[in-house]
Amino acid sequence: MSSRLRLASGMLLAFYVLCHFLNHMLGVISIDLQQSAANYLTQPWNRSLLLWVLLAALLIHPTLSMASLLQRRHLILPAWQRAQIWLGLLIPPLLSPHLIKSFVYTHKYDVDINYNLVQFSLWVVNLGDGASQIALFIVTWIHGCIGIWAWAHLKPWYAKWHKSLTAFAWSFPALALAGHVSSGMQIVREANRNPNLADELMQKSGFVMDMEPPVTQMVTISHLTIFTVILITLMFPLLRHVMRRMQQRGNKLIYADKHNIRINKGATVLEVLQTARVDHPSLCGGNGRCSTCRVRVGKGSEDLEPPSPLEQKVLQRINAPDDVRLACQVRPQEDLKVWPLLTPCADQPDVLTAVESRHGKELVVAVLFADLRGFTAFSEKRLPFDVLFVLNRYFRFMGTAIEKEGGHLDKFIGDGIMALFGLDGDAKKGCLNALKAAKAMGRELETLNVSLLDELDDPLRIGIGIHVGHVIVGEMGHGPARQLTAIGDTVNSASRLESLTKEHKAQLVVSQEVTKRAGIDMDDYPLMELTIRGRSDPLPARVVTVLHELDLE
Repeated sequence: MSSRLRLASGMLLAFYVLCHFLNHMLGVISIDLQQSAANYLTQPWNRSLLLWVLLAALLIHPTLSMASLLQRRHLILPAWQRAQIWLGLLIPPLLSPHLIKSFVYTHKYDVDINYNLVQFSLWVVNLGDGASQIALFIVTWIHGCIGIWAWAHLKPWYAKWHKSLTAFAWSFPALALAGHVSSGMQIVREANRNPNLADELMQKSGFVMDMEPPVTQMVTISHLTIFTVILITLMFPLLRHVMRRMQQRGNKLIYADKHNIRINKGATVLEVLQTARVDHPSLCGGNGRCSTCRVRVGKGSEDLEPPSPLEQKVLQRINAPDDVRLACQVRPQEDLKVWPLLTPCADQPDVLTAVESRHGKELVVAVLFADLRGFTAFSEKRLPFDVLFVLNRYFRFMGTAIEKEGGHLDKFIGDGIMALFGLDGDAKKGCLNALKAAKAMGRELETLNVSLLDELDDPLRIGIGIHVGHVIVGEMGHGPARQLTAIGDTVNSASRLESLTKEHKAQLVVSQEVTKRAGIDMDDYPLMELTIRGRSDPLPARVVTVLHELDLE
């Protein structure tokens, strides 16, 4: 709940920043246009309801962030998390003068704060405040971008949009900063032309110099308070670590039979490993939003608390066995032995490369497995080159049928084929194309059998299984052996469906989920609740005996 509230408040503040940046951007044209646009972009935030919502977000987000920081047993973190924390700590002292002055001058002294007055103050009266404002620009934007990236980069849609988002993340603040500097230069030129500009702006806005000392005092008090809170927050993990060591009972974490690490009471397995500087994968930064940090637990697992709802959701998503837990969620109280299930490089870009980026992404795709029946017996009676000739023609015919329907040939496994449909993110179209490809493969096989009539004692027969669901798509392998592929329970289930075509003497077994997503009525074909090895629940599927009879209308 707290993480969602922190995310929601952060998103609201990001939108508030976007409105201000957009308003600043208009300074490239003129400062008057900035002031006119402020009535729609920034001034509404000063009104009753939006003002209270904004103040609540300004209170909730840093408070929850500080609370999260206080809960840490150490500050040994990935570089992006360290950057996010340090930049976040810089924001309050940079932002507080701006907020205090705007709020007090507007609501207590009824000063009409406008762009002319603000830019005159920043670019003519107090250049230090102007430099702080630019620093606030940069720090706030980078902090927000890191936070949004941490939330979004594991989402299925991120790989498709990351280039556009990256371009926006660089160009938008640059334009906003250009507008801020441009309007500042406009006010500087005006001040050089008009020595009485300061008096005119103060008189027009209702500002008098007597208002400044109490506001400056409030800013000073706020800075002292903020720096005290930051110091306590940063010292707390260190003090907690010292106290834990003093109260240490000597419990150990045995990692991969190589490392014997002292457990700080209340720390997660991931925190213990990070404190000991043991390299262990954690793609989401230890927030329970991925499964890359998962470990197999051994001796001592009986003393662990059961998985929380958050951890249970992730474990169920990957169909993890009972002895697999998330290192970022498990807090051992006694000695515990664990083994990593992914290599430490699992969170590096070159391990899993997506279709459109260097990061793997989650997609809903249709997976097709096809296998030749009786090909082993056929190959035993033929010379190796004769077998290779027939197999290559088979692959060419089947590959052509798959590619014509927009499928991606994942791999050839012996006499088997794996293909993916819907890599563009359109699962419905992918399911329909997979069914069309299956029918086309049956038709091509008949053509192939005719062309090989003199070579074959019996016609070639095929079995196809199709299933749809969430998979991780990306390039895997090493060096020249890297290839685009998919991994996940959906792939395993499609392979199981293909093997069941033998038992049911059918050419196609397709899951009900595929036909449902494709919008194809297959009620005329037998529906069976098939038991799939590795799945606890039966998988409803349609059994098609002969492919050329498949009706896709």
